[in-house]
Amino acid sequence: MASSSSNSRFADITSVEEFIEGQENENTRKKTEQNVALLKEFLRLKDESRPVEEISPHELSSFISEFIITVRKKENNEDYEPTSLRAMMASFERYLKKKNYGYSIMRDVEDLKKKGKGDKPNASVPLTEDDIKLLYDKGLLGKSTPEALLNTVWFNNTVYFGLRGCKEHRDMCWGDVQLRQTTNGEEFLEYTERQTKTRTGENPRDVRQIKPKMFSVQGSERDPVTVYKFYAEKRPSEMNDNNAPFYLAVNNCKNKILLNHGLKSQPLA
Repeated sequence: MASSSSNSRFADITSVEEFIEGQENENTRKKTEQNVALLKEFLRLKDESRPVEEISPHELSSFISEFIITVRKKENNEDYEPTSLRAMMASFERYLKKKNYGYSIMRDVEDLKKKGKGDKPNASVPLTEDDIKLLYDKGLLGKSTPEALLNTVWFNNTVYFGLRGCKEHRDMCWGDVQLRQTTNGEEFLEYTERQTKTRTGENPRDVRQIKPKMFSVQGSERDPVTVYKFYAEKRPSEMNDNNAPFYLAVNNCKNKILLNHGLKSQPLA
């Protein structure tokens, strides 16, 4: 029979789960609750009323991918750092594990990195054609909504002009991109870069020797020149000055006339 002194070395617990729950860091638990609450808020905006753990893995993966791409900081509407996004994913993983979800969403981290949310933005992984098609099919890219239009303009500038990091995008002005034609009349966009934190101009090897160009793809619904023209058409006239911000905020006015892919004269944060 074990002595009382020996028994005192072992705490009384009703289950392994209860013990683990009790040992979990309080800050981690609070952060998990906050991040999951933010995900639930996003799902409500998508008219999704099911509990997170009752959504199929395929559907949940799509929701979380869109969440990671679109979520912004509440205080200043800026993008989250990759480390913060990774922490959110870890929170979702912990929550689902406790709910015995049976599927790991962390396996999709590589897909999220492909969408521009990786640890090293300058060492991006190319999107596959299937990835791009999925973004168009989900309405995240295209011209169906003002948000999709802005996403597509940003996406094209990143892919075709090779812009690095958020600052290059934020520093872009409307006059930095010019619509031009080749001698045979083929339309293309030409980008003139500005000095930025990543490209200061001090190092001649860190300056693009040839201005990046974006050529038209005739007959394609994804034609970047057509998207640019459509975006230009929706910009307020007062924002067509060369020094005006390139990216503008969506006009959320409920007036149907203004709501028709309207953009307002407020630069995106």
